[in-house]
Amino acid sequence: DWGRLLEAEKKPAEAIPYCRLAVKDAPSDENSYGRLAWLLRAQDGTAAERQKNIAEADQVVQDLVANNPSSAKAHLTRWRYRREFDLLDVRGRNDPAKLPVDQAAAEDVDAALGLAAEDVDVLIAKADAEALLEKGDRTHRDRAYECLQQGLKLQATQGYHGASDMAEFDLLWH
Repeated sequence: DWGRLLEAEKKPAEAIPYCRLAVKDAPSDENSYGRLAWLLRAQDGTAAERQKNIAEADQVVQDLVANNPSSAKAHLTRWRYRREFDLLDVRGRNDPAKLPVDQAAAEDVDAALGLAAEDVDVLIAKADAEALLEKGDRTHRDRAYECLQQGLKLQATQGYHGASDMAEFDLLWH
C-alpha cells in the first residue's frame, strides 16, 4: 500500500493519511493499525499537535483490538505498544496516567495466550508480563521461565508450524 511505500521512503507525514485509509478500508488488516499508531507517535510538531497524535495513536490501538477481538496478534500489538510507549505502571506507583501491569497483562497477554497458546511471540510476551509482575515474587519468575521453556520445546517438536531459527533465538535471548 501507499502508506508502507511512503514510510519506506522516509516520508512518515505523507504516509499517515494512507495508513488511516488502510485502517478504514480494511479493519481486519492488523498491520495497518500498528503502522499508523507508531507513525503518529513518531511525528514532531507543537505540543498540541503531539498530544493530538498521541491520543489518536492510543485510539488506533484500542480500535485494533475492538475490531479484531479474536486475534492474538491484535492483543500482542497492543501489549507491545503499551510497553514501548511507557503506558504501564511497571513501578507499581498507582500512577493514574498509566495502566497497572496486571490489568494490561490480562487484557492483552492472557487474551492472546487463550487464542494462540503455542505461538512463540505469545509465549515471549507472557514471559515478559510475568517478569514485570515479579517484584520479588519468585513464582512470577518461575512462570516466565516455564513459558520460555515451553516455547523451546515447541521449537524442537517435529512439524511445529512456528519453528524457525529466529524464534529459537528470541526464546533463548529472553
